[in-house]
Amino acid sequence: MLVPEDKPLDPVWVKSLFERGAPEIWTGERLKFIGLPVGGIGAGQLYLGGNGKLWHWDIFNQHQATGAEHYAQPLTPDSPVEHGFTLNGAPLEKFPEIAFRGEYPFGIVTYRDPETEVRLEAFSPFIPLNADDSSLPATVLRFTVRNRAAETRDLELAGHLEKPGMLRRLVRGPGFVFSECFWEPPPAPPRPDIVFEDWNRATYDGWRVEGTAFGAGPIRKADLPTYLGDVGGDTERVVHSHAAAPGADAASKDSATGKLIGRPFTVARHFIRLWIGGGRGAGKTGVHLVVDGQRVRSIAGQGKRGLTLRDLDTRGLLGREARLEIVDAASDAGGHIAVGRITFSDNPASGAPEDAPDFGTLGLALLGAEAALQRRLRLAPGASAVVTYVVAWHFPNLK
Repeated sequence: MLVPEDKPLDPVWVKSLFERGAPEIWTGERLKFIGLPVGGIGAGQLYLGGNGKLWHWDIFNQHQATGAEHYAQPLTPDSPVEHGFTLNGAPLEKFPEIAFRGEYPFGIVTYRDPETEVRLEAFSPFIPLNADDSSLPATVLRFTVRNRAAETRDLELAGHLEKPGMLRRLVRGPGFVFSECFWEPPPAPPRPDIVFEDWNRATYDGWRVEGTAFGAGPIRKADLPTYLGDVGGDTERVVHSHAAAPGADAASKDSATGKLIGRPFTVARHFIRLWIGGGRGAGKTGVHLVVDGQRVRSIAGQGKRGLTLRDLDTRGLLGREARLEIVDAASDAGGHIAVGRITFSDNPASGAPEDAPDFGTLGLALLGAEAALQRRLRLAPGASAVVTYVVAWHFPNLK
């Protein structure tokens, strides 16, 4: 059936389709789950949050999946990179009034108090028909600072960015200052590996046991239930919070919880390599590195029964006293942790340090600066000034 030329459409409704709409402004609790993409095309992903903080740093070649399910269960903003901006020493996200406006590729965040307004425009270059300049691994953060007070004021906008474990240096160039984060070069030649634990005994000597999940000691792989199959690894025995747990059936074994707390040691290599499996416990199972009472690195088993060789990155922690915790706090089906040999090494599980997925550089630049990442401003009443920062990165080991 042909569509008739004359349709009984409301002319007021038709006219509204061509009218320019009003932008939606987000404030208060509605800022919490905002994530506007501001990474270059094909250069990894980075989100601008509702309060102007950057999150979802999917730039380190360790893919963080996002999907339709996150519309119903949105991701909680977090960041492995410590960063932020301050005005006269106060973080911008502490301003009493914050509003977000999304106009892709721009994200606009406005901060206001009775005397000051700061407007942030964040974007990655997006130029039609120019793929190269639209694929830059960089995010521009352009701040406009306005004095709303009745008197002239001295203001200072400052930025910082660092990734735990990476070293930093200040690089000065024509018209910019760049605070660069980089990995400490590995020793040449690499130092020999140190075997911290191989579980080659029937007890947990050297470990404190809490709960019941881990049983009396490491279990021989030959004694694992047949339904677990060949878990792999390179030791005769493994830690296994399902197989070693008490219970006559799989459900009762899965319901057991517990923790193994290792002896203190001094971090002496760049990586802790370990065989690890299990982990279907919604963040409740894993191996944690604890320094000064805080969990500073964590790893889980990716929901697989078999063991895979992975590592905890300890670059930046050399010389610190630490301990390992192996945790099973999951009581649901499939929630368990399995661990094999633990080794301290200067080489990651992927091979040479320069082959690691996150090998590269990251930094924050201030354009038009000569010495540091802050800009001092003297603004008359009603006057404003523009300050432009750029976050840039280079992590070439995409596999």
